[in-house]
Amino acid sequence: MQHRTEPLRWEDAAEEATVTGWVCKKCHRWYGYGESGERSARYCCHTDAPCGTPGCTERKGKPYVLCDKCRRHKDNEQWAALPRVEWDGVTPLCLWNGDEYFFDADSLGEYIVESGLSVREVRVVLCEPDPGRTFDMEEFLQDHLPGEDGHFPHDCTEINKIVNDWIDEHAPYCWWGRGKAISVESILAAVGEDEVTK
Repeated sequence: MQHRTEPLRWEDAAEEATVTGWVCKKCHRWYGYGESGERSARYCCHTDAPCGTPGCTERKGKPYVLCDKCRRHKDNEQWAALPRVEWDGVTPLCLWNGDEYFFDADSLGEYIVESGLSVREVRVVLCEPDPGRTFDMEEFLQDHLPGEDGHFPHDCTEINKIVNDWIDEHAPYCWWGRGKAISVESILAAVGEDEVTK
């Protein structure tokens, strides 16, 4: 049975409403009601906010949650908690929480000298190889070829093996810094104390 709807003329199809909520005072973007709307509206164009550390009276800028002082303190605590390991002089290193990599002792030594930091101030971590993702043809083609119930209708075992064997043979493609700090002693042993204390 089909329900009939009463006709609604254009002239009668809308009415004014008063909407309340939170807006950014600078750009006037509306964020809605409640605590979430308030937080979003305040965040939108702010340039200065209270530090997120309880009891801290410092201010912080966008996009940080903590002020500079509290960020440094937290960073120092996290660095101090990392396990220290010896460097073999071969495995790549990178700056902790940074994107500069060192693939040999010479490049690390040059960085230490040019940065003006002491060996104890340089924060480097051991890198681990990233072998790449495992290849799966069904996943690769799932949105492009027909198949019932979202499954590719062919056996892909052979092609998966060929591609994954190739990936294994040519890995790693890149290195990632992990949570193992390099000991000061092994840095000095690799780059030479004379080179970094000139």
